Parts: sequence; structure tokens; C-alpha cells
Amino acid sequence: GRPFEIACGSVRNRYARPTYFGASGLPFDFFSDSPTRAQAYKVAAEFHAYGVDAEVKEALLHGANAALADLQGRLGKGGSGGEIIWSLLYGPLDFAIEYADYQAACHVQNEWQSKVVMPSQNLKINSDPNDFLFGPKGIVWGFADTTTKPFVRRTGSQFDIVETLGHQVPVSGLFPVLLNDGLGKRATQALVQENAVLEQK
Repeated sequence: GRPFEIACGSVRNRYARPTYFGASGLPFDFFSDSPTRAQAYKVAAEFHAYGVDAEVKEALLHGANAALADLQGRLGKGGSGGEIIWSLLYGPLDFAIEYADYQAACHVQNEWQSKVVMPSQNLKINSDPNDFLFGPKGIVWGFADTTTKPFVRRTGSQFDIVETLGHQVPVSGLFPVLLNDGLGKRATQALVQENAVLEQK
């Protein structure tokens, strides 16, 4: 099904009555399809992978945050009321990060549907769905190692949703549970196969 709570419908509900743009809605097509969505995925992926993935050398949103932090360091926090001023200055950046995260989530949902859900629905009758999904070459692992790698990270034997500067791509908590459950199934399957080899000896 849908491990990602993006369904762009939930995003529409979140921004149905935006505070700053009045009742008419956002002044741009927030829900446009690719290439906007694919580009937002790239920006969000770099943002969440920067400093963790050695292949990511720079991240546009991290650069913007660093520039604001440098400006704040030079100008100071501004005494009483300064916190409000800086929250207003950081506001557009926070909105840009959230926009990229939500667009990236919609892109990932589409990829999940096409690369995991649809192939699993077209399995042959005699195929093992657990092996197809969670086996050594299971398509779920291929998806987790590529498409969702910047947003759902494995530490040891546990998958968790990545948070960067207080932001997360809106991934359902069920997705890491699915991955962690899959790790257990894969370990059990490996043990069964190992025992079968020993019995043959």
C-alpha cells in the first residue's frame, strides 16, 4: 500500500487555508508534477544527506541556512525582541525546506507505487512474495538503498526517519516499521537456509 503519508491529498489539506496567502490559496502550483517534483526531491535529498553521505558535496538549503547563521552572528541577536525578528528572517527558509520536503515526499510516493507496489501485484502465483520483497535481492531493499536513503536511514539494525535542522520528509512511521520487520524476516530466512545446508551435510 502507501507507507508514505504524502498522498498529496494530506498536503492539500495542510495548505488549504494558508495564513499568508488568503482564502484563494497559494500563488503557485504547489502540487505540480515533475519536473518540479523531481527537482524538489533532489534538493531535499541533498539537504538531508549532506554531512552524512560523502558523495553529497554541497546542499543548497544548507548553504542558505549557513548564510543566515553567519549574518546573525555578525549582527547579533538584537536584544529584546530579536528572537522574533530572526524567526521572521528564518521563516522563508523554513517554508522553502518544507515545500521541498513535501514535494519530495509526493515524488517518493509515485516511485513507491511504480517500483514496489505494482511489481508486487504482478507476481506469478507460485512466487514467494516475502522473498520478492524482503529476500536478499528484495525490491524493498533496493528502494530503501536508493530512493528513500536520504530520508530513512539505517543505523545498525534499525531504520529511523531522518531529521535535519528540525525538518523531516513526511514519511509515515509505518515505513521504518515495515523495513525493520523486513530485516527480521530476512534474518529468519537466512537462518532457515543455513540450517537446511547443515542438514544436507
